Amino acid sequence: MAMDKLWCEYCSNATIHGIKLATTPKRPLVERIFWLVIIIVSTCLTADQVWVSWVQYRSYPLQLVEVNSRTNLMEFEFPAVTICSLIKLKVTRVRSIKNLKLRVYSAMMKQVLTNGYETWTLNRTLEKTIERFGRKILLTITGAIWDQSTNTWRRKINNELLTETDQSISQDMKARRLRLARHVARRNPSGNLYVTMNASIESKIPRG
Repeated sequence: MAMDKLWCEYCSNATIHGIKLATTPKRPLVERIFWLVIIIVSTCLTADQVWVSWVQYRSYPLQLVEVNSRTNLMEFEFPAVTICSLIKLKVTRVRSIKNLKLRVYSAMMKQVLTNGYETWTLNRTLEKTIERFGRKILLTITGAIWDQSTNTWRRKINNELLTETDQSISQDMKARRLRLARHVARRNPSGNLYVTMNASIESKIPRG
C-alpha cells in the first residue's frame, strides 16, 4: 500500500510530460491509453538512441600509447575530435571586450610606439613599417570578417579596418607633427626653438 501511495503521489506531481495525464483516473480511458502509448514509444526511442551512442562510443576506445622513435603513428586509428568551448559569451560582451582592447591599444601601445615621433628622422619606408605593425595589431584585435560573396572568412582590408577602428598610426603621427609645428609657430621668433625649426640645413646629415 505504501508503494502504491508513493507511486500515485509521484505520478500526480511528476513533471515528465504525459505521466500525469496517463495516470489520472478522471481522464477518459481512450486519452489515458493514448498517453500511455506515447510514453512507451518515447521510452523505447530514447533507449535506442542511448544504445546507438554506447555502441558508437565503444567502437572508438581510448588508447594510451607511449610514443618513441620506433613507433609508427600510422598504425593507430585516431577518431575525429571536436573541442567545444563551455564559455558562453554574449555578443554585447564580445563587443565590449573588443572595444576595451582598442582602448588599451590606443592609450598604451600606440603611445609607446610613437613616443617622441616629432623629433624622429624617418623616411617613408620606416613609416610604412610602423603603420604595417599597427595594422597587424588591429587585425588581431578585430578578427576576420565574413565574406558573403564567397561564404568564407577573410582578413579585413585596410579601408575596412580603418572604418571599423578609426585608428591609423600614420594619421596620428601627421597630426602630432602639425601640433608641434603650430606650437613652434606661436613661440617667440627670436627664441632658439623657433630658429631651430626654421633653419635651413645645407649639408646632408645621417639618419638617426
